[in-house]
Amino acid sequence: MSYDPITPKLRASLNKGPQGRAAASSLVERIEEKVYRAILEPQNASQWETTISKSSDGVTTLKGPFGMAVVSKGFVLTETDVVARITYSKRLKDQKGSTYWKSVWELEAGTDGFVRSGGANTPNLDIHEGNEAEQVMDIAASILIALGRCTT
Repeated sequence: MSYDPITPKLRASLNKGPQGRAAASSLVERIEEKVYRAILEPQNASQWETTISKSSDGVTTLKGPFGMAVVSKGFVLTETDVVARITYSKRLKDQKGSTYWKSVWELEAGTDGFVRSGGANTPNLDIHEGNEAEQVMDIAASILIALGRCTT
């Protein structure tokens, strides 16, 4: 088995420790909460027909006309940062009728304040007071569009 080399930059990211993970998590969860509020706003709720629920064990679920997604949270170590990641996975069925889950969309934030919507190959967002509401609406719509486009 082969493993990637451990670099000084990765070690520096690792050494950000609990404080780094808390900072990244706080940022991504703040954006996540605003996105959920946007989805549930009366005008959007009537158009998008999506509900959000949280189970007693803390699992968040989105349900709407394009199916159901569960939300998972975790951390990723990169060469430059500790990244908090929220992954949206859609419930699908295979040809035999067995259920499986497919990751369709991600929201990420790092300790340096970057926010990325959609996955690793998307540009960082420039969220600031002047455009935050528009950016949050774009993120909310992106999640639902990703659910609607995923069929297999």
